Amino acid sequence: MLPTLDALAREAATCVLCRLSEGRTNVVFGMGDPAAPLMFIGEGPGEQEDKQGLADIIARLTAAPARIMAIDAGDLATGRVADVCIFDPSAFWPVERSALKSQGKNTPFLGLEVPGKVRYTLVGGQVVFEA
Repeated sequence: MLPTLDALAREAATCVLCRLSEGRTNVVFGMGDPAAPLMFIGEGPGEQEDKQGLADIIARLTAAPARIMAIDAGDLATGRVADVCIFDPSAFWPVERSALKSQGKNTPFLGLEVPGKVRYTLVGGQVVFEA
């Protein structure tokens, strides 16, 4: 009998068979629907990535690109323009063409339920989307 994903995740979290486990603070086993017809597999986090969480990922998608492009944006502070996307990382939503807000409607995720449901989008401090 094959082990369950839960059993494999427990094994990965406690594995000490190689030196990668030394100093490990987090095991990112996976997220999403284990029965999904499409799966993306990548390497495990490195020493620094192991310490990063959702806040760091968000910074890499907001503040870091703004800094690289020398745009005065990508942060939240009093008196700043509020361009914000508020989402629930644990809520799932079905990817359907009608739900896509961009002009491009092609995605390999059509028909799948994915985590990270957007609840509100604010542009210039004004709510422009509410789920």
